[in-house]
Amino acid sequence: SYSVSGRAALYKDNGKIVLLLDSFSSSNGPDLKVYLSTSADATSFVSLSKLKSTRGRQIYEVPAGTDHEQYKFALIWCERFSVLFGKAEML
Repeated sequence: SYSVSGRAALYKDNGKIVLLLDSFSSSNGPDLKVYLSTSADATSFVSLSKLKSTRGRQIYEVPAGTDHEQYKFALIWCERFSVLFGKAEML
């Protein structure tokens, strides 16, 4: 099993939409990515980046032109093995 904790929020920063992971902590994995997803799994998602670190406050830029309002979940996803490490629903 995997452990992920913290808060996730989308906000505008200098005209760009960014995802903030705050008070963040995650189990380590071989190929962890940060996704925005329309559901609690990775069936419809946009990949933001490779996970920068397994601990601490992190900011990820959402690609320009992405309709961020349709993505309600932030996921930590292992691409290599298609495994969900953790999710957060953004309100």
